[in-house]
Amino acid sequence: MRRTKGQEDVLVETALPANSPPLRLRLQARQNTHFAFAYSTDNGRTWAPMAGADGPTVDGAYLPPWDRGIRVGVLAQGPAAVVDFDEFTLTSQP
Repeated sequence: MRRTKGQEDVLVETALPANSPPLRLRLQARQNTHFAFAYSTDNGRTWAPMAGADGPTVDGAYLPPWDRGIRVGVLAQGPAAVVDFDEFTLTSQP
């Protein structure tokens, strides 16, 4: 979700079956301003991309420069959205 000037826009979303196994979520930065989202149901062995309205990556050029604070988080929303996060890891890779 992107929140700009009080308006919220969904960047990517994926419907999952109610009995889905535990998920791993991945966000990868590409070329500094493009972000790709994916999920895994097999503990990270394989990944399924989550495409948004703009295609396979989300353009993050509107975000502040690298030396400014950016908030990263996970959000679940919906009429029956119930989630339980066991871990959140942020890893920097070259």
